Amino acid sequence: MMMLMALNLNAQDVYSVGSYTVNNKTIGALYKNDKKIHWVHTDLNTKATRVTCDSQGNVYWFINYYENPSNTYLYSEIRKNNQFYASTLNHSEVHISDMYCLNDTLYYTGYQYNDDSVTIATVWKGDDFTTHWIIGDGVHPSLLYSVDIDKRTGIPYFCGYVIDGKKKASVWREQDLLFTYDTLQNGSYINNSCATQIAVGNGHVYTIGDFDPEGWSGISAIWKDNEMIGYGDQYEYIYHAICTFNDSFYRALSNRWGDDISKDDQTQMLFIGYAYKLLSTLTDIYVIGKDFDSNFYIWKNFERGKQISNCQSIADACVFDPYFFQNSEWYYEIEWENGNITYQHLECEGDTAVGNQRPKIIVRSNTQYDKNGYTDVTHEYVYEENSKVYWWNHDLDEFTVLYDLGAETGDEWEIKVGMESIIVHVDSVGVFEYEGETRKMLHISDAGNIFNGDIVVGYGHMTSFFPERLMHRDGGYTVDGLRCYWVEDALLYHKGDEDCDAVYSEIHGVEEDGPSTPSTGSGTERALVVYPNPANNMLFVETQNFASLPNPTYRITNLMGQTLISGHVETRRAMSLQTIDISSLPAGMYFINLGGQTVKFVKQ
Repeated sequence: MMMLMALNLNAQDVYSVGSYTVNNKTIGALYKNDKKIHWVHTDLNTKATRVTCDSQGNVYWFINYYENPSNTYLYSEIRKNNQFYASTLNHSEVHISDMYCLNDTLYYTGYQYNDDSVTIATVWKGDDFTTHWIIGDGVHPSLLYSVDIDKRTGIPYFCGYVIDGKKKASVWREQDLLFTYDTLQNGSYINNSCATQIAVGNGHVYTIGDFDPEGWSGISAIWKDNEMIGYGDQYEYIYHAICTFNDSFYRALSNRWGDDISKDDQTQMLFIGYAYKLLSTLTDIYVIGKDFDSNFYIWKNFERGKQISNCQSIADACVFDPYFFQNSEWYYEIEWENGNITYQHLECEGDTAVGNQRPKIIVRSNTQYDKNGYTDVTHEYVYEENSKVYWWNHDLDEFTVLYDLGAETGDEWEIKVGMESIIVHVDSVGVFEYEGETRKMLHISDAGNIFNGDIVVGYGHMTSFFPERLMHRDGGYTVDGLRCYWVEDALLYHKGDEDCDAVYSEIHGVEEDGPSTPSTGSGTERALVVYPNPANNMLFVETQNFASLPNPTYRITNLMGQTLISGHVETRRAMSLQTIDISSLPAGMYFINLGGQTVKFVKQ
């Protein structure tokens, strides 16, 4: 029998960067969860200081190079995973303080000098440091220190300073200056201030930095929007890390005894040796830091995880939080007008290219009449970016929003289905609790009661993943609730006493105690489907009921019968989808053969 496993099965990976020392040489390194996965091989000293992830799971990390042993700075490099991506060696004008990914493009924040030697706050992008935004005015010196992305809107916010008579802590929304800080809580003016970290959430902007009141210097402070809400002193009570989660903000405040991580600057959630980074996703909050024995750990929802190995310092971290996983499966119940109960099965089979996007392919199967009857199969294309799930509209030939996971109470968004659309309204935002895990939940409604229900982050709509009532107004059925959800064959959710083991066995043609060999007799005829046809560079091959083949090898032949491409097909599932690279084929007509079945296709 399959076991019900804990949620978040490798769902979120925490990447952090830092360094360790070997024979008096400092080595920059990239860590994945508790393991060191990449490090810099050189005779120079190196320090990894920044890291960010894109939606495809690529990790970009920033490395500074120094002479050894003098530690004189030389240049910086960015790596994509463990491959060279960009270097400042021939870009002396670029001074980088932070990085972020948006729409799978890498951006850098910092400053450059103009011809008058004035520092200008600047945002660059790509591997050639193309200037994206000039934020500074070129007259008043300015600099960007840190960036955060609003999970609701995907808009970047920056913090740093502008010097206009005196240094003023400043916040920008994209290119627009939002706030400068030059007063205390009591309204008295301060001499200088600087914002070094920023967090955006629940409709507010939070920053931490320092300010110089009269007679003092370097006092740590925290701001909410343009109002100072707390401050420390020069030597103790130093604010140094911040993030937002749900409707609150969390900050780390150092004192002589350790680090206090508190909610809304009031309720203590954790007390550790030092917190290097606070991070949040839509479902979880992370603390990356060290305990009182100077061992490095990741705390998830304030529960300590495994120790990070081979680590002596941490500088930055990011979380890869994909919404769709290869081999994710959803099982929904279908109720027909005649009272019959069947099911809808969704499976994330792989990804493809549509325009500039890399969506996931969701194979959507509706079983009709009874569970041994005809199955209607379609393919949907979805991807997640900046807390929104986008869905390919075949009629409009574009991606449109399906879910806005970052929405809050009162927000609305439009869902387009074919040439029609509905406006869904967020009635409330709550928490979905299951097996000790909590997830954000949106309760939505629309005027026509078409897509009413709950959307749970990580699962989808709990009644119907897609707006079926608008997709098939005259279909004669209603999708009536999520019953089972799997990732990589592991059961992560089941409703009530639903026997998901039996469901899984029926869908995949396996016995509950192990795999079986399904018959290819009546009701289980093999099917071989290829698309698109004509094809360009990639051909998708869908197989049904091929699991009994002893040697599932495909052959692509030309009109003369010559084999040009061959390979193995994964057929362990009742339905499988595989991508074949046909870019090497000249334009023309070809045949693909598998298991005695042959399909003709055209290469453009």
